[in-house]
Amino acid sequence: MEMDLLEYPLPSCRVNKGLIVKLENYLLMQIPALLRKELAGMMEALDLKSPASLKKYTLSLQDRSGGRELGSIAELPDKFFPPSLRKISLHLKIGRPEILSVTVTFAAGARPRLELATMSRQVRKDCPRIAANVSGIIKSWSTRNWIFHSRLVQVLLAAVVPAAFAGYGWLKGIDPFFLFSSQGWLLLLAGTQSLTLPRLFPLVSFQTPRHFNPGKLLLLLLLALNLAAISGYVGLLFFELERLRL
Repeated sequence: MEMDLLEYPLPSCRVNKGLIVKLENYLLMQIPALLRKELAGMMEALDLKSPASLKKYTLSLQDRSGGRELGSIAELPDKFFPPSLRKISLHLKIGRPEILSVTVTFAAGARPRLELATMSRQVRKDCPRIAANVSGIIKSWSTRNWIFHSRLVQVLLAAVVPAAFAGYGWLKGIDPFFLFSSQGWLLLLAGTQSLTLPRLFPLVSFQTPRHFNPGKLLLLLLLALNLAAISGYVGLLFFELERLRL
């Protein structure tokens, strides 16, 4: 029988060891409690005294130098994550045979996600509750960075300045050809801004020791230059508008 894979997007967040501890507690304590009937049946069939052998949990960390697996976040002695960290995955398998696989992934440059795989119809009914609980835990560490990754917000950021300028020119009775021809650079500059902001405000960030980050500095510099270019170009266009009205 094939496993059904269910995927759930999770809130944008800043990941620290406290969040991982909370998620581990939920995965290792609350999810098995939710499946106690299924686990009790397996324990009886396999003549087991404890459900511990029916659970397998790993914590995976991946950075630029490679990856490693831990049995728990408690095995990581440092207070902060290493600056080169790129991905954290929590993975839990329950049952013999396996009735549920849970994977929570935080990856740089991607949206956090929860993956639930099961071949049990009864367990599948519990998946939305598991997803809601995991999302609820993460909300305490959530950020508003998702705003800059919304397609609607990106379109608005790219279009609001050109649209405002075109609307102002139309109200002042300026030649439509001039208004249309002046939009090219303005759209390019505004579009570049809408693409820079998601990189500056990622969906996932990790709590690391303070360190020099040339990539972030470059993005801040690019954003500042972009805003300055937009302001200067808009000022020049308004100067031309006033000249054409004379």
